[in-house]
Amino acid sequence: MKLRAAWHIAALLGAGLADPARAAEPAATPYRPSVSNPADLSAPGHFELEAGWQKAGGDGSRSGFPWLLKHAFTENFGILLGGEAAVLQREATGQRRRGYGDSSLALKFRRPLAGTSALGLEVGVKLATAADGLGSGDHDYSINGIYSDDYGPLRGDLNLTYTRMGTAATDESRHQLAWAAGFSKALGERWGATAELSGATRRGTRASTQFLAAASYNVSPTLVLDAGAATPLAGNAPGWTAFLGFTWLLR
Repeated sequence: MKLRAAWHIAALLGAGLADPARAAEPAATPYRPSVSNPADLSAPGHFELEAGWQKAGGDGSRSGFPWLLKHAFTENFGILLGGEAAVLQREATGQRRRGYGDSSLALKFRRPLAGTSALGLEVGVKLATAADGLGSGDHDYSINGIYSDDYGPLRGDLNLTYTRMGTAATDESRHQLAWAAGFSKALGERWGATAELSGATRRGTRASTQFLAAASYNVSPTLVLDAGAATPLAGNAPGWTAFLGFTWLLR
């Protein structure tokens, strides 16, 4: 009897210790598909891959497979490497271009604040790796400031980005200021929804704004699927964009 009681106690203790461990298991931290990024990094010590397909319309069209590989060394410092593969661009003239798009590299820093709020900072460069006609042909440098917090049931991510472009038209500035305000909400245990307004302004061009809406589905804690679309609201924003993809925490 004493031995049986000891086994019951050990089993209960084991269950009590196992539950917190499961709760502490790392989960995916999606940045896609919105323009804005959260202040949070992916799970420290793990690689996380984001990839998908997107197509943009307007005067001509462009489709491709954007990807982003993230690695956080700690909860507050990490690195981001991205690009665009298999680009197909159809210009209004009917000309087609195929190849690889530009790449990007950024360092990311996070500073937690009180409660659920946090600040983030991304310092990066867009590398001119695109095939001829599929990119700007020069490097761009950017600094992105982030503020993330909970607003009731919503999670909000506010981004303000300064970019110094490597090249621009004669009557256009190389200095661009962009902003994005994205809000997401969990819809049950697996589904989620995101809505976002974003825009950009640069001297010599018309300021632009767009609206994005997307849905996500948690296949597991480490795999999240998403799909959605964006449409221009004003200015010289590109045409509509449709997309789908995934975020996968590699373990």
